[in-house]
Parts: sequence; C-alpha cells; structure tokens
Amino acid sequence: MACIVLIAVSPSVMPLERTDGSELPFSDISGYQISYEDSKGRLRIAPKDTLLLEPAQSSYILEDLPADNYQINIFTVDTNGLISPASATITLQADQFPTS
Repeated sequence: MACIVLIAVSPSVMPLERTDGSELPFSDISGYQISYEDSKGRLRIAPKDTLLLEPAQSSYILEDLPADNYQINIFTVDTNGLISPASATITLQADQFPTS
C-alpha cells in the first residue's frame, strides 16, 4: 500500500521578489511545480503533465508514493516562463499506512 502526501503552501511563504531582487507581484505568477526525489535519486515533477499548479492553489496531493524518504522542492514559474530557484528543501519520510 502506498502513501498519499498533502503538500500545503502557506500564503505567507509565497515569493515576493524575483532572484534579481525586483518585486514579483502575485499577478505575475503563472503557477508552481513540485519536484520530489526519492532515496534512490529518482526525480519526479508534479503535476505529471506540463500544466502548472494554479497560483492561488494552496495544496497538492502526491498520491501512491511508496514508503521512502523524499526531498521536496517547489518552484515558481512567472508569466514569462522564467522558473525560480528551488524553495528550501523539505525532507519527508513517507511510511506505508497499516492495513486494517
């Protein structure tokens, strides 16, 4: 049985500036992508298709994750298609849920 993980993004940690230090208005954010890497170094991107998470979306569910340790980062994509550096890395241990 695999895990389901909810990634929640607080509005207080949304990016406010670009890497060059200039302001990044919310209206310039096209969306977000999540990358997650397991302990064997397999890197995955969410959502799986080329769509981005909507700018106002505050959570995303990663489903069917095998039990493992994951390194998770979030990237911001602006309306010009520029991708931000990775967020601070979140380390997560996803364990299998016991069967009932």
